[in-house]
Amino acid sequence: MPPHCLSIKLPIGNLFFSCIQRCKTMTFKVILRKDVIYKNNTSPLCLLFFHDNRKKSVGLGVSVAREYWNAAEQKVTEDCPDRDNIQFQITATVKEYEKKIKKLEALEIPVTFETLFETIGKRMDCTVGDYFKQIIDSLEKAEKYGSASKHKVTLALMQRFKSTNIRFEKLDSTYLREFELFLRQRGNVSNSIATKFSVLKSVYNKAVSEGVFVSKSDPFQPIKVGSLWTKTHKRAIAKEDIHRLIELDLSDRDFYTQLAKDIFLFSYFMAGINFKDIALLTYENIDHGRIYYSRRKTGKMINCCLTEPAQKIIDKYRTDQVKEDYIFPILNRHIHKTEKQILERVKKTLKQVNKRLHELSIAIGLHTPLTTYAARHTFATVLKRSGVNIALISEFLGHSDLSSDLRDLKTVKKTATAYAKLLFPHVLNVDQLDDETLTKFKEEDTKYCLIPAIEKRQIIREQCHHLDKEYKREMPTFSI
Repeated sequence: MPPHCLSIKLPIGNLFFSCIQRCKTMTFKVILRKDVIYKNNTSPLCLLFFHDNRKKSVGLGVSVAREYWNAAEQKVTEDCPDRDNIQFQITATVKEYEKKIKKLEALEIPVTFETLFETIGKRMDCTVGDYFKQIIDSLEKAEKYGSASKHKVTLALMQRFKSTNIRFEKLDSTYLREFELFLRQRGNVSNSIATKFSVLKSVYNKAVSEGVFVSKSDPFQPIKVGSLWTKTHKRAIAKEDIHRLIELDLSDRDFYTQLAKDIFLFSYFMAGINFKDIALLTYENIDHGRIYYSRRKTGKMINCCLTEPAQKIIDKYRTDQVKEDYIFPILNRHIHKTEKQILERVKKTLKQVNKRLHELSIAIGLHTPLTTYAARHTFATVLKRSGVNIALISEFLGHSDLSSDLRDLKTVKKTATAYAKLLFPHVLNVDQLDDETLTKFKEEDTKYCLIPAIEKRQIIREQCHHLDKEYKREMPTFSI
């Protein structure tokens, strides 16, 4: 098959892809640490555990000389000094871990390094508040300060509601409904409540998986956290409002007001790039008239054309910086070095920028207050009102063309499958067709399903290429 050719299997009727699930078990063995030799010419014995492509060693507290260790049988030799005592310690420790593994399995708790090596007492005595704090500490050590902040807010609200010095078994459906009512009485809207419940559910499920307690039923089942989410009104302004903002003279205004205007317009001109990604842009991200960066929210590699108005905004802030310097005066690489420092500075600046944007929205006669996020929706809305295909707008909001072949495959496959189900409802399973009928079906399916699906996707390709030459016009070759 040619290198730029993708093969499609259409899931018709009862024809579905199968999935093989592999069971990952915990195994261990007794080893002699030959890399460690004590002054008395002995080496330590330890248990080496294997699970899910990970290893962990646990010392046995005894050591023997290399010549007294039988690696094949995993025990000391018959002539080893103090053999009975050493072998007793080895056997006792092995049996202890075997017993722990069997207990976890009996409780239907996944046997992992985290559940096996945490003492049973520590798990069972852990309160909801203590466990929350453990997770927050782990997130901060991993420099996931955004997620840690959400956990802190949820924990603080739970502590105001009731004491968190309780076992997880107390978190039943009654507790959750009363907590929801408490949040609504405090003025929390549905999406805010959904965020808190998502955090709480994640912590609850993690506690179950790590064996902190055994859940007899799911208290979140009656609540249905997903139903708490509601669609919000996407704030976007008209193209004419953008022009009024561009023409607004701010030469006598303070730094943050001018920065707010420039950040909003830069986001609009650069296909809705969000504030944190703007703050993290360096001159190293610019290459031959394009900006390349990794979107922090998704980790997706993104590239888009650097438009002339966006370039003028960049030039406004450029002095004698080197390529490692940040483009906008939000972060300083000599000051903001850690993830925590970066996050705190970005949050502080974002607050100031959105405050100034509210003032600017009044200045240009808007009833809807501007925010940095409104620039992204405005970009999409202006394109939509101009008659640009919605699928094309979605392509540009994703920015990346690195996986365009994969997106083409997914879209063509979905469209062709829909055609096939409409035109050939009698074909439930292609495996039941004889060779002659199967050959004829493939020919008709290609003609009436695959080719029309490719033609529809080609329209999107053409429009993408027209707006940005980085998008290739050519489609990959598809076959059934």
